Amino acid sequence: MSISVPPPEFQFTGLFYNPEWWISTSIAAGALTQATANTLYLRKTTTDSASALETFNAGIKSSGYDTITAAAAQNMFTTQTANTNLFGSMGAGTTLKLGNQTTAQSVHCSFIDCNGTTINNAIAPANGALSLGSLQTGTAGILNLGTNGSRTGDIFIGGGTCSIKINRPLAPQYASTPATGEIGFQTSPSITSITTTIGLTATNLASFTLPIGTWAIEASMTVSPTANTLIKFGLSTNSTATFDANKVLSNSTNVTSLAIFRINSVYQGSGALVYMVGQATTTTATSGTYTVVTTRVA
Repeated sequence: MSISVPPPEFQFTGLFYNPEWWISTSIAAGALTQATANTLYLRKTTTDSASALETFNAGIKSSGYDTITAAAAQNMFTTQTANTNLFGSMGAGTTLKLGNQTTAQSVHCSFIDCNGTTINNAIAPANGALSLGSLQTGTAGILNLGTNGSRTGDIFIGGGTCSIKINRPLAPQYASTPATGEIGFQTSPSITSITTTIGLTATNLASFTLPIGTWAIEASMTVSPTANTLIKFGLSTNSTATFDANKVLSNSTNVTSLAIFRINSVYQGSGALVYMVGQATTTTATSGTYTVVTTRVA
């Protein structure tokens, strides 16, 4: 059996210290001060800072991280070229917060800028593209936007004079009857009668206001001619009684008695008056009893 004991403290009775056998580990006075040591090692129980790059291979755990310079840009993983960074892989009901929660502050993630409650292209805010769900290809990948059944706030898409392009036919699933101005809303505008005589030149017979949007129009009027005549009936936004070439319904049958003329057409409303225009070919006629039903389709 062997017993391990520490070396003698230099020498004792019967054994003299021989520097060839023992190496002194004493440090000359002043060779390592506390101030010097503090710059070389992180102190675990003291507020500390490191002036050189520190590497922690096993990771770092903390309940909070902050910046040294409040006004400087803050960067993370700017040199990474592969693999994946995971944030917020937590259980349900937890919250991961990035950036200041009380003052609007830009937080950039790749080319996306999150500032307060807005999201923009971080590189080119004015003209840069933004995509949402652009990689979805399957039939099960539903893309939801404001689908909470109890919401009452408006959802706005587009503004100014930009075009809104829809690549597929719409399939509205209405939960209530369309309200004023909504697609599918139907109304019967009040008719303003301008004249009751259909002359041999184009005549504005009645008018109604058509709000901005695309509308399906069903219009009708009754006609009582004094003799055989051909009646042309149409719509126009021109107050000087001229037909809109695309919105004219011509009747090829001579009218000899009371008849009802109808128009079924799609018209682009602008908020201005739309006129019901009539014209006879051989003799005048009396018109009246105008009706209009409009349904917004776009």
